[in-house]
Amino acid sequence: MAGTGAPGAPSEPVGDALWAARPTRDPKSGDPVIELPMLSAKGTPVTGKKGRQLVRFLEDMDDGDEVVLPGADRSVLSVGTVGPVSLTNDTARRTVAISGTIDRAAFQYPALLQDPRTLFKVERPAAG
Repeated sequence: MAGTGAPGAPSEPVGDALWAARPTRDPKSGDPVIELPMLSAKGTPVTGKKGRQLVRFLEDMDDGDEVVLPGADRSVLSVGTVGPVSLTNDTARRTVAISGTIDRAAFQYPALLQDPRTLFKVERPAAG
């Protein structure tokens, strides 16, 4: 029962939302990137939860969308915008241009930022 506090999959925000992602670092530049596998360890296309995340990454996320990224300091998130998708044989990837930070406490439900998925949406904090 999503949205009722019952255990299970987190529900998607119904109002104004932004992306949250678990980044890796580009080995050459050190810049944050969001990467999702397109193939399983067996070399077959990803399915299930990973497949749904990949579809959202490729089809729902747009170039220039705002994203928050956790960092070493768990009380602060980096804020940035995503670049275009680049594809390799087994990975989909977007660069992130960091533009600032936001306190984790600014989110109405900061515990939702602990979602284990690589990519998900959270309710945008109120301005102010």
